[in-house]
Amino acid sequence: MIPIHSLSSFPVKDIRVHALNELTRYDIGEPHRHNYFEFFVFQKGGGTHMIDFVDFPIESRSVHIVAPGQVHMVKRELDSKGHVLLFETDVFESNHFVTNFLFDHICFDLLEFPPTYKCGAEQQAEIMNTMEQIWKEHQSEAPLKNEYVMSQLTLMLIHCM
Repeated sequence: MIPIHSLSSFPVKDIRVHALNELTRYDIGEPHRHNYFEFFVFQKGGGTHMIDFVDFPIESRSVHIVAPGQVHMVKRELDSKGHVLLFETDVFESNHFVTNFLFDHICFDLLEFPPTYKCGAEQQAEIMNTMEQIWKEHQSEAPLKNEYVMSQLTLMLIHCM
């Protein structure tokens, strides 16, 4: 049976941000699924990301989106790094462009709507800079940090659109 991970154990519906620097049990775990989205931003690539039993290479300066219910497993190489943002769709309920884009990831299969994005050099640089700003803000104690993270994640999703 494939395990399902949930954000419901967290008391507040915020966007979670985790650094993918050193390898953890997450990188060598078993295939699993979530009831929330995962938005991976890989600064330095290396390894594979299996999404719905299809292997995708982890490329430098790329984005991978895993929709709720999709089975996935990350197998990063030792020197790869990046970040992952965890969020439920309802954090974007007031932004119909974003919710429609995310909904497409749920409804279409991998051939119709691939889960990986490698933008042009200019957009890649913007996404990487934005991710660094998100990480910095997420580590702060700023009272509106979740709103800032959400607005910056919206910008990155728009780049993927």
